[in-house]
Amino acid sequence: MTTTTTPQPSEPFKFEFSLTVLDHLGRRLYRNFITVIGEAISNAWDADAENVWIDIDHESQGMTIRDDGTGMTHDDIQNKFLKIGYSKRKDGSTRTRKKRPYIGAKGIGKLALLSCADSVTVISKTANGPSSGCTIDNSDIDQAIDEDKSSQEVTLPDPPEHDLHLLDEQNHGTAIYFDKVRMANSTDEFLRKALALFFRFSLIDSSFSVFLNGAEITVTDAKELAESTQYLWRIRDSPDDQLLGLMSPSRENIITLPLPEELKVRGFLATVAKPRDLLVFGAKEKVGVDLFVNGRLRERDILSHRPSARVPEQYIYGQIHMDALDSGTNDPFTSSRESVIEEDPQFTELLKGLAEAVKQIYNEWDEWRLEDKQDGDDENPKRSKKERAALRMTEEQAKELFPETGTAKSNTTFDELLKKAKNGLAESRDDYSHIYILENLMRQIISRYSMKLNSGDEKTADGYREKAENDFNESLLKEKCRTLEERLWYLGLEDLVKVVDRKTGKPGADTGKQLTNTPIKSQSASIRYLRNIVMHTAGLTPYGREQLESRKEAIAANLKTIVIDCENSQLDT
Repeated sequence: MTTTTTPQPSEPFKFEFSLTVLDHLGRRLYRNFITVIGEAISNAWDADAENVWIDIDHESQGMTIRDDGTGMTHDDIQNKFLKIGYSKRKDGSTRTRKKRPYIGAKGIGKLALLSCADSVTVISKTANGPSSGCTIDNSDIDQAIDEDKSSQEVTLPDPPEHDLHLLDEQNHGTAIYFDKVRMANSTDEFLRKALALFFRFSLIDSSFSVFLNGAEITVTDAKELAESTQYLWRIRDSPDDQLLGLMSPSRENIITLPLPEELKVRGFLATVAKPRDLLVFGAKEKVGVDLFVNGRLRERDILSHRPSARVPEQYIYGQIHMDALDSGTNDPFTSSRESVIEEDPQFTELLKGLAEAVKQIYNEWDEWRLEDKQDGDDENPKRSKKERAALRMTEEQAKELFPETGTAKSNTTFDELLKKAKNGLAESRDDYSHIYILENLMRQIISRYSMKLNSGDEKTADGYREKAENDFNESLLKEKCRTLEERLWYLGLEDLVKVVDRKTGKPGADTGKQLTNTPIKSQSASIRYLRNIVMHTAGLTPYGREQLESRKEAIAANLKTIVIDCENSQLDT
């Protein structure tokens, strides 16, 4: 039997790419308008430009991004710019001729330019060379995709005549014109803030400038956020940052991230006074702790990788710079260039170290907030919820008395005196309330079980009542204000202790039986001394508070025992 072998065709196999690749890697991959502008700025940076001019005509929906970089020849446009996947780093180079670190790596970021306009025109020229360029029309690409054409089957038309003159006033550079640009309601104010916050190339090269509609973008465009900063933590050994110069934090500290020195992480973390202060872009866009590599934002809100659900997380923002993440041999970024591959070992190490530092920050934030008489982190176990509630109540009560405190109408000296007057109130609140409860509980017990006052008790009560009567007579009050006039309500804690102690050490009322003997009579002097310190707002020392606590607990325990014994005594009869 003879086996027949089908001969292989002489034409070798090869890859062919449908234009749908442009759809998935460009037009559908990039959704953030800032990212689109960022790609153009990054290209200008890589081209050693010193200036980038962004001009937007909101009425005609046209946008031009122009730079004074080295520019591209006709061959460069075809074999570099239009070659999807072309990388400036293919020869191992990681820096430009001006020694700037390259931003581009994958060679697909340029596709972002197609995602926000009907058509994009690219014009470029090198020093003393002619302008050259092309227009990429999204409707032509859509038709080619419908016809399942490959990229080699589509040619790009020359740009309109008027676009060829975009670089007439320059010796070299690149201009990109976007027709019918879609900006998702991005106002100039929004764009200025975003560009000021998210593209910090000037930290590396101060000669690099970006202009929007003729006005240079500087860190002052981010002053709204900077001026809302309440507390600041600088990462140790970070260089000076102009953005920090706009801040006036009421407190600040230095933190050290537990990371290897070679990672050279720098930057800052900060908190604002109110969570809404982070909404500098509007209700839907909040500033967070953002990661920068070589001056460009690479991922927003990196704390979302390690959420803690702590209250300070609603107040924190910052800028973490980690240039080592883009070493040239490693590409840790996703295709959209808007985030980092989470499994990257250096990124994982950064997140772990940052999580440790943030614990310190959150605890300090809580202490500082409480010291500044503001709400802190109720989940922090260092202070009980009761303590926090007492601090809040103190502030609320002071505000009721003096509503202008802390406002533009307040007096600085008065505010300072009021702050001193409130000192210790939160801590003493328990003492006041406990003494109130214990005194009135003893009065209720004395009344309930007919524990009569002796002549000495009556004399003491009458003395206090006489003094109160004299005070009323000397006052300008038209009627008496006291609800209870019985002698019991003129006796203080130490007097009531004596009544209860004396009665319970003798046979019970009408029972002939001995009640529990209490050990608190001998403590009446110390109870009076400690009670008066509290009532006279003199402030207890730690030792004094400890002693008062022990005596309050003893009285409370004995009062409960007294009630039980009295009830049992009545049952026995």
